[in-house]
Amino acid sequence: MENINIWTILGIVSVVLLAAYFKPRNSVWGGFTAGIIIGVIIAMFSDFSWYVIGKSAVVGTFLGFGADLLGRLSDKIRKGRKRDFLEELADPNNEVNKAMKWLEDKPELQAEFNQILKKHDLYGGPIKAQEWLVEKYNKRNISD
Repeated sequence: MENINIWTILGIVSVVLLAAYFKPRNSVWGGFTAGIIIGVIIAMFSDFSWYVIGKSAVVGTFLGFGADLLGRLSDKIRKGRKRDFLEELADPNNEVNKAMKWLEDKPELQAEFNQILKKHDLYGGPIKAQEWLVEKYNKRNISD
C-alpha cells in the first residue's frame, strides 16, 4: 500500500475513462494520444523516464475528458436556448421574410396587408398580418 500515490489513482481513473470512451473514440482518446506524444518529446530532452510519459498521458486524458464535457455542455445549452424575435427576423429562410420579399411586387396585397395592420392596431395586428401574409404566400400560384 506504500506505492499508491496520487498519480497511481489518477492513472487508474484515466484508464477507466479510456475504457468508457473506447467505442466512440473522441477527445478523451485525442487527449491521451497528445499526452503520450508530448510525454515522449519531454522524455527525450530530459533524462528518459516512463514516469514522465505516464504522467503526461494521464494529464492529456483528463484534458480530453474536460474538452468532451465542455462540448456536451455547449450542445445542451445550444439545444435548450430558444431563438429570440430578432434572430428569427434576421433568418433569411424565415417564412415571414420570404413572404415579405414576395409582397414587394404585389401592391394590391400590400394595401390589404396594411389594412389588417391598421384594423387590429397594436394589439395582435402585426402577428395577424404576418399570419395572413404567410397563408397567402403558401397559397400563391407557382408562376408568381
